Amino acid sequence: MATLASSLSARHLHVGGCANGASGATGVPPTEPSGLGLGGSFFCGRKLPAMEPLDFDSYVDVLRQRLFDHEALHNDGTLPHFDDLMDDYRETAPAGWPEQAYDELMAQGHLDPRASGQVMGPHSFGRLSADGRLCVRQQRQDD
Repeated sequence: MATLASSLSARHLHVGGCANGASGATGVPPTEPSGLGLGGSFFCGRKLPAMEPLDFDSYVDVLRQRLFDHEALHNDGTLPHFDDLMDDYRETAPAGWPEQAYDELMAQGHLDPRASGQVMGPHSFGRLSADGRLCVRQQRQDD
């Protein structure tokens, strides 16, 4: 399963330059709607097709890896909303999965409880704990 999550993560994070030469500071064009450079529905100003469906465990794995990558790219303390990170799955994943993934990652000890939470909407946001970062590094080593 780690292989699936890593390949999806690498394929769908949109980290890198555009074919048309446009790129932002992270290699992602400023047309990215989430402003995160991760997981949006636009890339290089083009609308991306809907993502292939995932099972819930794979969805959680991809979210964990995107949180890891967000922290690496945005070392300014910003806390991403899970809906934004997983925007490209909005059409294929059930609407409640971001909040369920929050509960799952919190139960696994993979979210920092001091920097993670939920707000009205509901909308989940967070930062990985040391255990969450270790999990991602181990998954990537296994691949």
